[in-house]
Amino acid sequence: MEENGESHYDELQQSSRVHRIYLEEIADEQTNNIGVNLLQLIAAEEKRSVARAFSLVERVRNEPVDVQLEKSDAGSDRNHHGL
Repeated sequence: MEENGESHYDELQQSSRVHRIYLEEIADEQTNNIGVNLLQLIAAEEKRSVARAFSLVERVRNEPVDVQLEKSDAGSDRNHHGL
């Protein structure tokens, strides 16, 4: 924080380039996006996290890397267009 109470990141946080994601809001969202699934794993209750982790690992092992990248890029494009 600077002396005037403003953070070095205020401008960036207020821009359209940054999107806040609250883990509790995406915890039960159904999605095929591996990045979001990883965030869901972080936010999952302990009793559900082990099953989610095994499921995610299995999915990553079975899905070709180029498909994972395409899905990730598509999600990034969507977020840059106002979502």
